[in-house]
Order: sequence, then structure tokens, then C-alpha cells
Amino acid sequence: IRVFLTIMAIGHVHALAFLVLLEVTPASSGGIPSDTILKHLLTGTPLEWSSASRIRPPVPSWPKTFTIDFYVYIEQYGPNWNSTGTLYYDWPSETFRADYFDWCLPLFDSGSTKYNDYSCSFLATNGNMYFVNHTSEYWKQDECCLFEAGLAATPPDWMKADQYNGTATIRDIFCDVWWFPGTKDPSKPCYGYWNAKDDVKTPIRFFGLSSLGNSILDYHDFKIGMIPKNISLEVPNDNCSKACKPPQLKSTRLQYWPHWVNC
Repeated sequence: IRVFLTIMAIGHVHALAFLVLLEVTPASSGGIPSDTILKHLLTGTPLEWSSASRIRPPVPSWPKTFTIDFYVYIEQYGPNWNSTGTLYYDWPSETFRADYFDWCLPLFDSGSTKYNDYSCSFLATNGNMYFVNHTSEYWKQDECCLFEAGLAATPPDWMKADQYNGTATIRDIFCDVWWFPGTKDPSKPCYGYWNAKDDVKTPIRFFGLSSLGNSILDYHDFKIGMIPKNISLEVPNDNCSKACKPPQLKSTRLQYWPHWVNC
């Protein structure tokens, strides 16, 4: 879960957390439609990749500072659903901020889009992960709370413990494929990461099992060394130390924390 939240919040938040690439159409992946991605990549049947070249290349490392946009795909929402977000990463301050636009990674419910169609941020700073609401009517605007104490930003070399799993072509981009430790069946990874075989190891895709099940982040527009001046990497107010609690919804009983798969 640490890897997934970092990337999802990265985009992930653990893991993720989630970063990068070239401009692409959200419903495509190198000519492979999103329903094929979900059917094959997310249900355990592998997409085509090369297993012939298994000589482990240098482990990719993130730049110390960057901004990257991403598309989100969730299997249970179906092949026609996607959302968007942006990750801001700054390792000198050991901080990242993952913004989700018009859909937020569920905090307390089982994943229905009914109560998650709002914008939010997950902010990792000072060794903790915070949740910030931006548009939901169920929280006050910019209300902040402690999502998880001790869930810090991942270091640039977080992939050094990953298992190399050959190459693949994603959106016409030749990539190295990395599975996370503990994966015994390469066709059914708990987590996967794809980076371009270019000089900067551009992030291309992250796959993970979240509280919602199979989930994908597809990255694009990788900007190294910059974070927009209007983006704050600090907690928005003095009330962020309180633990996150479910909002009082008028006619809905929410589960407290979604079930995270054990990988």
C-alpha cells in the first residue's frame, strides 16, 4: 500500500505515486484501446512484451524535482471511464503533491463515483501524508486532515528493489518493465512500472492493486526541474494534524477504510 499510495497519491501516492510522458489520447496506448488494457493488463493476461531481453538495465531514478500529468483508469468503473491528475515532486524538501481533478481516490467508501466526483490533493510533507479537499460539498473548501502519519514521500531511487521484467511498447514508446518485490507470476503483478528507454527514463505507466482493485496511471507531459509557482507544497492551514474522518453524508452510510489488497 505504501508504494501504491505514493504513486497514486503519485501517484499514489506509495507508490506511487504516481509520473510522465508525451502527449497522448487518454483512451489509447500505442494503438491498444483502454478496454484492451483493462482486459489484459488488469485481469492477469499479459500484453505483448519482449522477454528475450532480460539483461537488467540501470535502475531508473526520478529527477529530484519534476511535474507530470496522468490519466487514471479503474477496472471496476469500466473501459469508458478515466480521470486526470497532476503530480508535483520535490525531493530536496522531501515533498510531493498529487492532485486529482473532478474525481478523488476514495477515502471511506467502497468506490462508487457518486460521492467521489470532486477535486482533491494528497500531500506528502514533513514525513506524513495529508488529504486536502478542494471542491466537495461534504467537506469545507481546502479542508485538510492527516491521511496517514509516517507515510512520507518516496525517494528518487525507490525502484532499486524492483524486479526487472523485460521490455514492452506502450503508446508506441519502447519501455523497460519493472515488477515490485514479491511478484511470483509475471502475468499477475501486484504492482508494475514502465519507463521509457530514453536518457531521462521518462515515467510511462504505473499499475497497482488499490482499494478499488486494478488501477492504472498513464503519465504524460513530463517537466523536469519545475513546479509551477502557484502550486504550494505546504499544508494549507493549521488544522491538518487531525486524523481524517468520514464526512456526515445525509443519506449514506460509508465504510470507514476501504479494504486494501494484501500483496
